Amino acid sequence: MKKLLLTGLALSVCLGAIAQNRPAPSSTIKERLKAANRHAPVPYQPSISGNEMPVNRINQTVTNQNTANRSSMVQQIIGNTTYDLQSNGSTQNRIYMDAAGNVGAVWTMSTDLAGTYPDRGAGYNYYTGGTWGAAPAGRIETDRRGWPSLVQLANGSEVVVSHASVTSNVAQNIRPAAGSGAWTQTTLASFPGGENALWTRTAAGGPDGNTIHQIDISYPTGNGGALVNGLDGCLSYSRSLDGGTTWDIVRAIPPGINDTEYEGFRADGYAIDAKGSTVAFVSGNITDDWALWKSTDNGDNWTRTVIQDFPFTKYDDLTQITDVDGDGVADTLLTTDGAYAIIIDNNGMVHAFAGAMLILDDDPTAALGLFLSTDGLLYWNESMGSNLPVVIATAPDLDGSGQADAFAADLGGRYGNDGICSMPSAGIDAAGNLFVSYCPLIEGTDSGNPSPLAFSYRNVYLMGSTDGGAFWSTPVNVSNSQFDEAVFCSMAKNVDGCVHLLWQQDGSPGYSVPPNGEHAIGNNDIVHDCYDKTLVLSSINETLANGVAVSLFPNPASNNLTISYNVEQPIELMVEVRNIMGQVIAEFTRDAVKGTNNINVDVTKYSSGVYTINTIMGEKVFSTKFVKN
Repeated sequence: MKKLLLTGLALSVCLGAIAQNRPAPSSTIKERLKAANRHAPVPYQPSISGNEMPVNRINQTVTNQNTANRSSMVQQIIGNTTYDLQSNGSTQNRIYMDAAGNVGAVWTMSTDLAGTYPDRGAGYNYYTGGTWGAAPAGRIETDRRGWPSLVQLANGSEVVVSHASVTSNVAQNIRPAAGSGAWTQTTLASFPGGENALWTRTAAGGPDGNTIHQIDISYPTGNGGALVNGLDGCLSYSRSLDGGTTWDIVRAIPPGINDTEYEGFRADGYAIDAKGSTVAFVSGNITDDWALWKSTDNGDNWTRTVIQDFPFTKYDDLTQITDVDGDGVADTLLTTDGAYAIIIDNNGMVHAFAGAMLILDDDPTAALGLFLSTDGLLYWNESMGSNLPVVIATAPDLDGSGQADAFAADLGGRYGNDGICSMPSAGIDAAGNLFVSYCPLIEGTDSGNPSPLAFSYRNVYLMGSTDGGAFWSTPVNVSNSQFDEAVFCSMAKNVDGCVHLLWQQDGSPGYSVPPNGEHAIGNNDIVHDCYDKTLVLSSINETLANGVAVSLFPNPASNNLTISYNVEQPIELMVEVRNIMGQVIAEFTRDAVKGTNNINVDVTKYSSGVYTINTIMGEKVFSTKFVKN
C-alpha cells in the first residue's frame, strides 16, 4: 500500500518562490541538517557488484502503474527492466541527441524475477521521425553484462561499452549507422596483470568527433578482484582515435592516481565529458577528495585539480575518527555522496556537480557514519578556482516550514550512499545555457511500509543557468508523480529546443536487487522526456521593471497556480493569462505592496497545455510561461 501524507501540495519548487536562485555557501548544509532534527548517522554501504545471488525477499508487493505522469506532455515509456539499480553513484552517459534531432538511449535491463538476472544487459531504443521504436525484448550484448555507456560518433556510428562479464573484460558493441543494423561485440583490453574492469564511462570527442574516451576501475577486492598499482579499484583511462577500431591509449593512469593519495576508487564514483579536444572527468568518494582531471589535447596530457579537499589522506574508519582540529573530539565533515556530473561548456570550461554528504566517525573501531538526511546539490566551475563549491539546490519545501524535513521515517531508498538531493546529470545548449537534473526526496510522501522501509519518493527535478552558473532558475518537477519513484536520470549533453532526459520510474521507492534489496522484484519503466527548455529558463532574471520580480509555482500546475511578485516599492500590476492561441482567459489588477505579493489562480478547468502570463506595467508587457497538466 502507498499513501500520501500531505495531499494537494505543489511538487515543483525546490528553493522557494523566487525568480532566480543565488548559490548558497556549502556551510548552510550543516545548518539545514541541525534544523531538520535528523541527526542520526548510519553506516557506509559498499557497492553492488552485479554478481547477485537469490535471497529471501521482503514480503511486499510492488505495483507498477505502467504509465508516465506527463508533466511536459511528451513523456513516453520506451522500455522496462526488473534490474532496478542503474548505478551505485553517478549516472552514466546513456542518452544522446544528434544534429538531426534523433535520440539514442540505453539502460541496464532484465526481465528476470528470480534475482539472478541471467539476461541482464543493455536495453536500447531509438527515436527518429517523431517516433520511438518498440520497447526492446532483450539486451544488445551477447553475454550477461549491463551498466552500458552510449555515445554517437561524428561518423554516424553508435558505440555501447558495457560492464565486464563473469569471465571476460569490458566489451564494446558498435554498429555503423545509428538506429539500425547489427551490433558487433568485441572485448577490450584488460589491465596489464590481466585484471578486468567494471563500471565503465565513455564520452565522444576529438578534433573529428570520432574519439572515444573511456574510464573505469579494476575489480575491487570486495568484488573478488586484486590490488592494481596498489589500489583497491584502480581508475584508468583509455582512448580510441578511430571510433573503437583500435585503442592507442590502454589503461593509462592519469597523474595523482596512486596508492600514496588513494586506497582505491569507488564504484560509479566518477563522470566524464568531452568537447572537441578537451576531455575531463571528475572522481571522488565519501572519504576522498572531489577532484577534476582535464586534458586540452584530446587525452595526451592531464592536469589534476582538487575541487573539494577531504582533510584526511587514505582515511581508515576502523582506526581513525574524524577529528580535524586535533582536540580528540570527532568533527562532522562535509564531503560528497559519490554521485557526480560534469559538463564542458562552449568555452572549454568545466562545470561539476555532486550530491552533498555529512559524515561523523566518533568510534575508531566502527564503520564510518553517514547522515543520509544531508540535503544539498553542490556546484563548482573552474572560474571559482580554489573557492569551495556552492549549494544550488535542496529538496523542495512543500509545506512552507522553511526547509524540506517532513519525510518518511526512514527517509528514502538506499541506492548506495546518496543524500536527500542527489543523482545529478548535466547538459548545455548552443547558446551556452547550462542545465542540471537531480532526484530529491519529496516531502510528505510515504511508501506506507513499516519501518525500516518507510521511504519517501524521489522525483526528477530540472533547473538551468544563463550566466555560467552564477544564478539558477527555479527548479521544475519533471517526473511530477506523487506515487512513483523517479531515479537515475541521465541528460543528453547537447540541448536544443528541449532537454532530453531518461530515467527509471518505479511503483515503490528503493531497489530490489539482491542481496540488500528493499522490496520485491518487479517491473520498472524507462521514461524519456523532451522538456521545453524555455520553461526551465523562464524564471531566470525575471526582474521586470521598477524593482519587480516574478516567479510561478508549481510549474507544471494541476489545480492551483501561484504568481509571486517581489516588489521593492508599491506599484499597480495588471496581469493576464493567455492560452496557446493568444486568447485572454483570465485577467487581474492588483495594487502590489512592498515585499512578496501572491496571486492565486485556479487552473482546474484549464485544458492541458502551455499558457502565458503577461504582466503589464504602463506601456511595458513582460511574459512568463507555465504548463497545465
